[in-house]
Amino acid sequence: MSRQKNLIIAGVALVILIGGYFGATAYKKAQIEKQAEQYKSLYMTEIDTKKVTRIELPLKGVVLERKEETWTSPAEAQGVQLDQEEIKSILWSLCNMRYERVADENPKDLEPFGLSTPKARVVLTLEDGSKVELLGGDKTPTGMGYYGMKGGESKVYILPSYPGERLYVSLTDFRNRKLPSFNAEDVERLTLIYGNTRISIEPKPSTGVQEATFTTHILTYPYKLPRGVDSQAFHKLATALGKLQIKDFVSDKPASLAPYGLDKPEYEISVKAKVKEKVTEKEGDKEVEKEVQKDLSLHLLIGKEAAKTGPEWEKNRVFAKLKDSPTVFLLEDIRSDISVKPFDLIDKFAFIINIDKVDKLHIDYLGARHTGEIKREKVTITEKDKDGKETKREETKETFLFDGKEVEEKKFKDLYQTCIGLIIEGEIPAGWKASGKAELTLEYYLNDPAGVIQRVQYLPFNRDFYALSREGVVEFLVSKRQIEKIGESLKKVTEP
Repeated sequence: MSRQKNLIIAGVALVILIGGYFGATAYKKAQIEKQAEQYKSLYMTEIDTKKVTRIELPLKGVVLERKEETWTSPAEAQGVQLDQEEIKSILWSLCNMRYERVADENPKDLEPFGLSTPKARVVLTLEDGSKVELLGGDKTPTGMGYYGMKGGESKVYILPSYPGERLYVSLTDFRNRKLPSFNAEDVERLTLIYGNTRISIEPKPSTGVQEATFTTHILTYPYKLPRGVDSQAFHKLATALGKLQIKDFVSDKPASLAPYGLDKPEYEISVKAKVKEKVTEKEGDKEVEKEVQKDLSLHLLIGKEAAKTGPEWEKNRVFAKLKDSPTVFLLEDIRSDISVKPFDLIDKFAFIINIDKVDKLHIDYLGARHTGEIKREKVTITEKDKDGKETKREETKETFLFDGKEVEEKKFKDLYQTCIGLIIEGEIPAGWKASGKAELTLEYYLNDPAGVIQRVQYLPFNRDFYALSREGVVEFLVSKRQIEKIGESLKKVTEP
């Protein structure tokens, strides 16, 4: 075969290959465009949500009407609160109802699809007065979708589970399920009552004796003396209460609260908080975003575990209601999160106060009395910088005395740390009465507030524990091993 003939054959083959490539590419593009066009058309409804002025659920007796940008309902007169964002979400699904395929173009009988007597019916009224009706029937055999129709059409569509389920909404789905929401740091006051337990928490006062507790709150009940609140335990409790959401509504006008255990609630919770909100205000011609504080309160009653009252109720749910509302609803069962003991909520220091607020400390231990003092005086310090320029500053000079003799600062502070570092380890049993004299007494002479003396005593309880007494009130136990460490520190402070 000649060289020229080979070139001709190769050229023809190349043309065929190029033509095949472009032909295949064009076919593939046409297929993609066809699929895309088919996907675009898979909507039973395509309606601009802004043009809808009314939503009706005739089978449920529900009507919602739009007034400017707000949806309203006659049900609001009975105390129902609507969730505007959820309404908009549901409406968007109804106005953009996708379908997977047409089950039947023109069925002779709608009964096999559950559409001869529809299970759901939604009527949307538009701004021009026209209406769009959507019908929902049975679930498909796979259980993964629904049969649906559009009013005025003969087609039966197969709708995916979502958004098909939106056809079956009720008033409950439009309702506001949010309870007052807050963060732990927003909480000012909290009261929790369950069984024989009552816990009250308040902000730590800014005046009076300020123990160096690392918290912003105090527990004022059930103990006779206020106790600092443990920050982590408080945060956990407040967080459990701050994000509650209604799972379902049970009854807006219950004939009796007894079936739900709300005539005598198992738990009663009251929270007062200050939450920060961003608002937009006009300043002249400009809109300025500002952060403001808003008072918020939650007063919640929790009753019986729902599943224990009947098989119709979902597990892990409890009946609940707001104190000033008749509506009974379901909450996720949070009882294990809020069944806290008062002892678990408090910090465990017997008495801790910053050394800067103390001028003198008397220690009576096993019959021996000792006195520690801190003498403070203002002194002027003169210093020179690198250029020889003098600068003066004032500072407080501290001298540490123990039983009238000057001692090292470290030894004195180690002893002080041992005294304020005693930890309570349990509660005094009910009915116990103190007997015998204190084996350890600590008296703190304060300069802030000036002239105040705080007395802390440790009374014999048993062979392992002392009973802590503050201001004559005995409520907690401290182990003897801790008290013995004070004896050890007393020896060290006087060592040469």
